[in-house]
Amino acid sequence: MMLFDYIFYRVADFYTNTFRAKNGEALGALLVTLMQGFHIVSILIIVAFFSNEVNAMFEANEGKNFMHSYASVLAIIVLAFNFYRYFQIKNYDVLRKKWAFEDNAIKTRKGFLIMGYIIFNLIITIGLSIYRKYYF
Repeated sequence: MMLFDYIFYRVADFYTNTFRAKNGEALGALLVTLMQGFHIVSILIIVAFFSNEVNAMFEANEGKNFMHSYASVLAIIVLAFNFYRYFQIKNYDVLRKKWAFEDNAIKTRKGFLIMGYIIFNLIITIGLSIYRKYYF
């Protein structure tokens, strides 16, 4: 969870300090939820390659919109967990005390790693989805 905590902190810090946005913490929690959702979908697609039951679940939901699928329930549960975690347990102020005095070179390097992680995660999820749809 430390990776997601750091991503939350950096996104919340970026929006709070750059745009003076009061919803920076919510945007950080939303991005973490999106990344976790990509992980869940990627894992389910990989499992679908080897399991007919999971593949049947995907096929049963094809053509439906997001709100009529099981994914919406799972997304709401993960979002609720993240909002509880980042507003009650490890809020922005607690994480800022932990990472506020990072060296700028390390902060820049970690920022590039976070961007690479987000892009890589997105490419893998989309790539697996396309592969499953057309070649499986």
